[in-house]
Amino acid sequence: MPTVLQNLSRHEETKIAPRKLFDRIDTDKNRMLSPAELSAYAQANPNGRPLDEQKNVWRIADADRDGQLSFLEFVDAQKIEAEA
Repeated sequence: MPTVLQNLSRHEETKIAPRKLFDRIDTDKNRMLSPAELSAYAQANPNGRPLDEQKNVWRIADADRDGQLSFLEFVDAQKIEAEA
């Protein structure tokens, strides 16, 4: 059975507010996005950017270097990706 992320097309993703998208990716609901959650999302919703490049963006956006993205760091990552 497909997950919510697998059913989310790239076109639909662009219409989702950042908080709603963050909440969909945050499958364990701990208010942080782990590398596993981010990778699962990226693999289910390819945007044409190699996963290694996306991981680099996430690393740059991880301001407190805890290995996870908070909501604000996630928003920063989206801005970085939009500028690239």
